[in-house]
Amino acid sequence: MFLLYRNKERWGEHVWMGTAVVRAFSNMPLVMGDIVTIWSSNAYTDIGDLQTILDIFSDLGLVRVFDEEMLNAAIFLITAGPAFLYMLASALCEGAESFLFDPRDAQKLIANVFHGASLMLQEGQKSAVDLVQLAALSYETNLASLHVLEKEGFRSGVIQAMIACSERADEMEK
Repeated sequence: MFLLYRNKERWGEHVWMGTAVVRAFSNMPLVMGDIVTIWSSNAYTDIGDLQTILDIFSDLGLVRVFDEEMLNAAIFLITAGPAFLYMLASALCEGAESFLFDPRDAQKLIANVFHGASLMLQEGQKSAVDLVQLAALSYETNLASLHVLEKEGFRSGVIQAMIACSERADEMEK
């Protein structure tokens, strides 16, 4: 038997008792049946418990196991990642509307673009950096827009947001 917790504060209460404890986090697409779950476990969690957890969460989507020290950084990727995509989609929709796109049409186009891009990332033949460069070189308009994003601090903003998320998760554990 094992205890499944999100809050590390409660995790500590059980370590001294020799109880198997697992901390797990899943992201918002759970409602669509396609989630990412990350988890870590303490030293009392045996291989049978780990397999049970893997079996449960694998039926729902992708599962990755991290060392406890990496969990808060990984939380950013699976929980804030969808929020960032929604924010980017919102900005793209707003921009499209300024060019008189119907908001519903813009959202559908954007969702399909994200889906296709996601499939290319999952395929794994090219890194995200390579895919950005490929897209930039494919159309001069892409290159112009990417220059603006870099100038406005898009990449550094995302990295700083990741750090802030991880730091906030650390604070919440205290």
